[in-house]
Amino acid sequence: MRTRFLALALLLASAIPSRADESALRTEIAALEKQVATWTLLDALQLTREQAEQLWPLVNEANSLARAWEDRISGIHSREIFAFTLFRVDDMAGNGLDPEVERAAAIANHDEESARKRFLDSLATIEERAAAILTPAQRDLVASRGDGLRAVKARMGGNVKRTPGEMPEDVADAVSRIRRVSDEQYPGKRDSLRATLERLLGWSPREEPSMGAYVARVNASMDAIRRLPEGQLAARAPRLLEEARPKSEAERLRGELREIHKDKYGAAGALGMLLANALTRNAVGLKFGMLEGPATVPQRQAAGQIDPEAEAEIRRLRTDINLLNLANGMYFTPHQMRHIHDAAEKMQDLIRPATAREADLRDYRDALADVLACVEKGQAIPQKTLDDAQDAEKRVRQPKGRRRDPQADVAKLVKDVDGILTPAQREVLTDYKACLIPPKDLKNPVRVGQAHDNKAAVQLLERMRGIPAKAWAAKRDDIVERVIAESEERKGKFPGDERAAVRDRLAALCERARGMDAADFELEKSDLADELEFLDRGETVKQRLAEMAGEDEVVNGKIRAFLLDPAMAEVMHERLEMMRAKPGSKSVNLDDVEKAPSCKDGGCAVKD
Repeated sequence: MRTRFLALALLLASAIPSRADESALRTEIAALEKQVATWTLLDALQLTREQAEQLWPLVNEANSLARAWEDRISGIHSREIFAFTLFRVDDMAGNGLDPEVERAAAIANHDEESARKRFLDSLATIEERAAAILTPAQRDLVASRGDGLRAVKARMGGNVKRTPGEMPEDVADAVSRIRRVSDEQYPGKRDSLRATLERLLGWSPREEPSMGAYVARVNASMDAIRRLPEGQLAARAPRLLEEARPKSEAERLRGELREIHKDKYGAAGALGMLLANALTRNAVGLKFGMLEGPATVPQRQAAGQIDPEAEAEIRRLRTDINLLNLANGMYFTPHQMRHIHDAAEKMQDLIRPATAREADLRDYRDALADVLACVEKGQAIPQKTLDDAQDAEKRVRQPKGRRRDPQADVAKLVKDVDGILTPAQREVLTDYKACLIPPKDLKNPVRVGQAHDNKAAVQLLERMRGIPAKAWAAKRDDIVERVIAESEERKGKFPGDERAAVRDRLAALCERARGMDAADFELEKSDLADELEFLDRGETVKQRLAEMAGEDEVVNGKIRAFLLDPAMAEVMHERLEMMRAKPGSKSVNLDDVEKAPSCKDGGCAVKD
């Protein structure tokens, strides 16, 4: 193992690419865009001196937290690159994983996830304190912050395309009518005002599972709109209307998944990330004269000390490993590999980032620097400066010859790839869940890549069986409740209207397990453990979404996400090259093989 790590270290050290001019320009542009967006947002927030003084210690606390996180994660990244690279080599060979490599990869991956969650959860507590300092309108502005020149143009009242946070004129008129109705007349007109909003915004209340809950939600938003100060109306009303909008079941489930993801991986939001940004500290400190001496992070430097090249390499390795896990379970034929390789290459051409001329990149960089110089000083941006920047941005984002809408071609590629898959492969793809470390004890080996390991569930059932009958009878409900609560901490909380059914189902399953004799339990414990998957709220929601979408849509989505991932082209190419370098054995006619002396009529023994 040490020898492999040493060899890899020498290989990586000798393979560090030099940064090309275009890459350096794009790095400069990205840094300038972040600075323009940060300064513009802070200008739009219109912080008072009192707010700035209250926020300043929180900004410093968040920045210290972020720097400590960056120091920690940089060390973890170096371990991940080593372990994931070796893991990819084993995965590509398809001959099983070196236990030491697997362990190193699993530990590094776990360390990153744990460190990230600790950082984001700690940042969320700072975010909560900062939110109490800002007004509702300021909080909404942070949540819907624009980027770069768009944010500048919006603040200047220029002609930009409407965003979801802005109200069309007819909706703005309806909002005004809601506010103009007297307190005496409002209760009687609330239903008609709600119907007007539904018509203008194209709402479909029939999608709501409970009309009563929907009506109460819309009424609450209209009541809040009536109470808004005039200065907060433009910023707050669109958000209140969005909160009231009827949601389909799929939207609600996707929202629930987002909340589960936050609980699992960290809870900080846009405000927390803004506070942790070194650019925010510099901007607030310079704007309100709070910095003592020079900024601790150079003003022109983008926030973040994590090596972007290391992050990019880790993302590449993770992608390759997930794709290899899937490929290992699909058992592609050489013909299928070539077909998928060609399709993934075509996909790469379709979604390849636009290639801009170096002169246009330089123009855009210089224009952004001019805009930044103005916003840093609190000066109005000359219209010509802004127009020049927008023109350069357009030339960079949409150079001549770029395909505008490749979706029809993508759909054709998806259909072509779907056409070469066997029914069994479609089933594997339907069930596939991306997972870095494949589990070891799968019933079906083609499910490689799925985090489907029921050891913990089996152990839970064994614990339930070990509880004495008297203690179980006295504390059954408390025990079941504790199991559900522990599951919710890691895998998502159940809605209140579903929790009672989950509790009854778990209790019944435990009773079944406890009622079996030892022999029957040993035979059936794995199947019983599989039934406990309903405790994983995140997986339950994903399954429900998949059922709503239908098998064809799920398969098409996974073909698009995995088999047509541009990285799959390289994976298939390497696999094909390995097959050419080590061709399979030639077929043998058994009639020509000398039979062993012990071979009897109809037997197939072959002499060694």
